[in-house]
Amino acid sequence: MFKNLLIVVLLLALGFAGYKWYMYRNAYKLLMAEQSAGSSRNQRRTGPTPLQKGENFMSSSLYKYAVQIYPGTLGQQAKTALNNFDMKTSAMSDGSTKVTLTPKESTDQFQEYVVKNGQTLYFIEMTKNDDKNGSDINLRDDYGVIVDGTGMVQ
Repeated sequence: MFKNLLIVVLLLALGFAGYKWYMYRNAYKLLMAEQSAGSSRNQRRTGPTPLQKGENFMSSSLYKYAVQIYPGTLGQQAKTALNNFDMKTSAMSDGSTKVTLTPKESTDQFQEYVVKNGQTLYFIEMTKNDDKNGSDINLRDDYGVIVDGTGMVQ
């Protein structure tokens, strides 16, 4: 009787282990297929690449879409780029300045940047023709980039 019970328990354990191995193998195959599809999608992606800290901003593909918004006074190009944002600056105790960009549309992104002395805040406006009559057709394509005095992304 004990011998039969032991055999049943061993068969159940082997069956469970086989089931787990089968599920693991299928999950692994699915993961590899998704990663392969993702890498081929990334290779087909066109357009500017995201900025990385330490990258030379002036030689990046996004520089042509940028307008300086701080420090200095906003020119017409900057005002046009920011037409769907309210910009507010406030001095901080360490001498830096907090720049707050509050979207006029609730679906766009609230943005806040701390700009230290010697740094410049640029606003990337990737699709200029999407901002018409106070509405942004292509949301979340507009964002800020802080650059140090040597032109490196911070």
